Amino acid sequence: MTRTRKSVTPDGSPPLSTLDLAAEVLAAALQVADSEAAVIKAELAEARRRAVRGIILGAVAAAFAFFAIGVGLAAILLGLIALGLSPWLAALVIFAALVVVAAILLVLAQRLFTYVAQTPGRYLVRLSSLSQTIFSKGKPDA
Repeated sequence: MTRTRKSVTPDGSPPLSTLDLAAEVLAAALQVADSEAAVIKAELAEARRRAVRGIILGAVAAAFAFFAIGVGLAAILLGLIALGLSPWLAALVIFAALVVVAAILLVLAQRLFTYVAQTPGRYLVRLSSLSQTIFSKGKPDA
């Protein structure tokens, strides 16, 4: 005579079926994905706020710098002419100096905006990694 034994959990309730366990795992995975998406959304909003602030401050600084540079360049040009350089040569020296300064400033600006440009890519990598982790849990190791 074979005796069958019914399984029960420590609290006395019947054990969950495989389908119920899979549903619980999927619900937990979706909850993790939702919370990760909320974190990513908040971090992207912060990156956008920083970019807007940077653009506004840069525009205001550019307006002040435009007039200040004009006055400064006129003073340098007159000073070089007073030192004995011909006017065209004095203007050429100032032009060369401006090209060098502009190149340096462009490199610095590119570095500041690198953070903003890389932000979406970092989150796509995180989401991809999260989805691989979630969906590889149910697969047996090979």
